[in-house]
Amino acid sequence: MSKKPLSTTPRIDYVSKYVLVVDDFGQHLDFMSKALKAIGFTKIALAHNPKEATFLCQETSFDIIFCDYNMGEGKNGQQLLHELRYFKTVRHDCVFIMVTAETSREVVLGALENEPEGYIAKPFNQAVLRRKIDRLLDKQTCLGDIHLAIEYGQYNKAIQLCVETAELHPRHISWCQKTSAELYLRLGKYQSAKHIYKLILAKRVLDWALLGLAKTLIYLEEYKHAINELQQVLIINNSCVPAFDLLAQCYQHLDDPERVQEHLAHAVKLSPFSVERQNTLGEVCETNRDFKSACKAYRNALKSSKYSIKEEPERYYKLAAAITDSMVGDMSRFDSTKVMEAHGILAEMEERVDPGKESEIRKDLIGVRLFLNQQKPRQAIELMQDLDQGLISNPDNLSTATLIELSYSLLSLGDEVKAKNILVYLLKRDDLSLSQRNHAKTLLGNFDAEELAGRAKELNEDAAKLYDVDNFEESIRLFSEAVRLSPKSVVLNLNLAQAMVQFMETEKVTSDYQKKSLACLTSVGELNETSRHYERYSNLVERFEALSANGSRPN
Repeated sequence: MSKKPLSTTPRIDYVSKYVLVVDDFGQHLDFMSKALKAIGFTKIALAHNPKEATFLCQETSFDIIFCDYNMGEGKNGQQLLHELRYFKTVRHDCVFIMVTAETSREVVLGALENEPEGYIAKPFNQAVLRRKIDRLLDKQTCLGDIHLAIEYGQYNKAIQLCVETAELHPRHISWCQKTSAELYLRLGKYQSAKHIYKLILAKRVLDWALLGLAKTLIYLEEYKHAINELQQVLIINNSCVPAFDLLAQCYQHLDDPERVQEHLAHAVKLSPFSVERQNTLGEVCETNRDFKSACKAYRNALKSSKYSIKEEPERYYKLAAAITDSMVGDMSRFDSTKVMEAHGILAEMEERVDPGKESEIRKDLIGVRLFLNQQKPRQAIELMQDLDQGLISNPDNLSTATLIELSYSLLSLGDEVKAKNILVYLLKRDDLSLSQRNHAKTLLGNFDAEELAGRAKELNEDAAKLYDVDNFEESIRLFSEAVRLSPKSVVLNLNLAQAMVQFMETEKVTSDYQKKSLACLTSVGELNETSRHYERYSNLVERFEALSANGSRPN
């Protein structure tokens, strides 16, 4: 008599499993409780909100958690999942199943960003629920030892367990292959990971294998080859968010910020709820001098972070700074609104989060640029002088974000020598993200460090103070002397042009000032949109052309 093949699917003991259901809708909690009892579960806990869920997870070690995605005001299911894992409030093998009635692409992709073990769309019946549970618990049982080894950092052991599990449970072979390759990447064994991906792709073209191969090629610094693989992924699946993320990463390494912004913009359009992705997009937009898009990205990052552990003061500072830097500088109604908005963002930060030990410094650095954009250079200079005493001499005590703000405010004031010193120091630190490093390099590469040195710098500061009290003719005289000493300085030429244009708008148009203004703007040349001076230059050109277009007769 032939022997019956042994089943490798373990029998599920529902009675021993602890289950938590989180939902703000009481009727759904009742449905889930009845359905789970009918399947065979007896240890069932119910939570009406994330706060209750967190408390219950601290008290009980759950095997399965069903969590609604949208629970009204406060944390959503994605944020709860992230926090439970971040603080290790749940076990490594806890099965987290996201439940939602929303089926839009943005919500589905957003719900999957933190990689829950399962996803189920409302409405569903008991049969669908049982199939989902059985499949996930089977996977939990078969792969539990691998997860435990990974949890304790035993990557080589986990790889060996993947090999053994793939043989014992062939239905999980793809997961085991994918996990083995990812663990090789963590170990820095890039050729081993590459070998696995190549073997898989030789049999069948799978998007996850192409993604893994591209990631491996990035580690190997083969960025152009990685781009080729990622383009293949997008042919298979043009909604693959990780492919756009990795393409952006490639172009960051290739120092092409415009392409980085393009691919991150695609990614956030598909999945707009990732705080980190929106934040990186904002940083790249700043590098590209696209402050309008930077504001949008930072707003989205702040919105998605609220009520979560990712709601940090940095979100508020970055948004306030981007709003400030998006100002044209003519104090129109548009600019006045932005001044109020920037102050409002900082005030909201004070109410919602601990602003941090560098709070006053960060607010003052943003304030320097707010004063400049309100055409109050004297106040800006005085504020920076107050800050300057301790900041420049002790950069070791400042965070990376504060140093970037400091260099940017110094550049806005025209103090390019000090700004360069800060940026050079900053690039020696090892705590910069790739986007921050590229931004610092771009700022450093945009100016001649010798400009505004010595006497020219002093003249520029004195002229700015005179301009601030509407003594335009004397400020024009000092700006002109500064330009004579540093004729190639973009900042000085723009300062002189602005003083003369302002004089002609408020006093009278003179042929001398028209010629000199035109000479300053011509000296600056056609600035690229990525230049930090582009918006100011464009505004001055418009104002100068308007003087001529109005037909004002020179005196």
